[in-house]
Amino acid sequence: MKHITYDEQERTKSKVKKKKISKRYFNLYKNIGAREVRYYLHKAENYKGIDLRVIAEIKKRKLVSKKLLTLSDKEIEILNKFGEGANFVINCIIYQEEEGIHEGY
Repeated sequence: MKHITYDEQERTKSKVKKKKISKRYFNLYKNIGAREVRYYLHKAENYKGIDLRVIAEIKKRKLVSKKLLTLSDKEIEILNKFGEGANFVINCIIYQEEEGIHEGY
């Protein structure tokens, strides 16, 4: 059995790259499951714009649900595209799907 020194252990630890786990809370006006939140998050990838009526309606609604998701690299990219407004965009997409409004896709 080979004896490994402390320095060798430290070097091997630094070579192993740890994947950072990214989690995020989503505040929603409707209580839906995590799978549905992911669905709407991926719909946001191709989202063009928001109708003013939808913005007004979402602003009136109270946020009643809070969901925690562990995000994939692709989902992190989508969220970075919208910045701090990502939560609002997802609520708008949920509302548009409910009402059958397909503007912005």
